[in-house]
Amino acid sequence: SLAGSSRGPPPTPASTLSGPAAALVEQLQSRLTASSRGHEVAQRTLEEQAALHFEAEEAAWRQETALRERHLLDELIAQREESLQELGVAMQRRAEELEDVGAQRDSAEAALQAASFAHEQAAQSAGARLEAAEASAAA
Repeated sequence: SLAGSSRGPPPTPASTLSGPAAALVEQLQSRLTASSRGHEVAQRTLEEQAALHFEAEEAAWRQETALRERHLLDELIAQREESLQELGVAMQRRAEELEDVGAQRDSAEAALQAASFAHEQAAQSAGARLEAAEASAAA
């Protein structure tokens, strides 16, 4: 007990009470015990709710992060697909250019063969005329 306390006389021990006073003290102690248990249950419930709230916030953050990552991946995939399409178009153009160059080469080879044949024909014809001229000059 505190020295110099002015709270009145010290409480009477419950064991010395009898009759309605003892019943009242017992009823009050029972209510106090029940109230204390209720408070403990409420405290545990609040702690559990706080833990669940924290877990829910953490799950929401993870979900939001996953959605942001998914969005970024979708954008990256779209960019890659666009790049691949552009590359495909460029490769198609290059193939067409190569086909054109090949056709030009084939055409040039055919012209070269024709010129070579014409040159050979002209050389033979010139040779024959030369021989004829020499024979005519000798006669």
